[in-house]
Amino acid sequence: MQKIIVQNFGAINYAEIDIKNITILIGEQATGKSTIAQLVYFFKSLQRDITQDIYRDLENILFQQTYIQRSNIVYQTIIQSIQNKFRVYFGSTRYLSDNFDVKFYFSDTAENHIHLYKNNTLRITFGNNFDINGLKGKITNLIDSFKTINFIRQNAAIVLPQLETLLVNYFEENGRSHFFESAYIPAGRNL
Repeated sequence: MQKIIVQNFGAINYAEIDIKNITILIGEQATGKSTIAQLVYFFKSLQRDITQDIYRDLENILFQQTYIQRSNIVYQTIIQSIQNKFRVYFGSTRYLSDNFDVKFYFSDTAENHIHLYKNNTLRITFGNNFDINGLKGKITNLIDSFKTINFIRQNAAIVLPQLETLLVNYFEENGRSHFFESAYIPAGRNL
């Protein structure tokens, strides 16, 4: 089961919520329900966004001379993808609490999570079971197998699904993708 833990983020002092196929948030106005919904969507859609960002950056990755350089660019692309998405959804960390802390657990395994917190800027760490080094290595190996940017350009229908499959395996729980289409239905004020 997925779970999100949020501390000192917007109007939320502390929330720990198990994420199920249907999760209903009920509370007073301006207590952070929408913020939690945004955070959940943020994490559940990361795989798709990281896939697109790596695909967009394939040319840059392929032009690196060594495997280590290519692997480092893959890692930087993953981090930048998360940082950029965070800025789009939540703005600059300058306006957030200095001690905000958000963890999203992708499964029951305590160490399969992504952790966001502030230390002057947005910081991102990965739980031990979320093998970020293994992920960047597998992505780099996949990219190396394509050899040329011309192959990638001419075979996008082959390359993109392979990249998606690789990333889905890191964002899965019990063999199913974490990304479900989400619906946010705000309650009416006049019922």
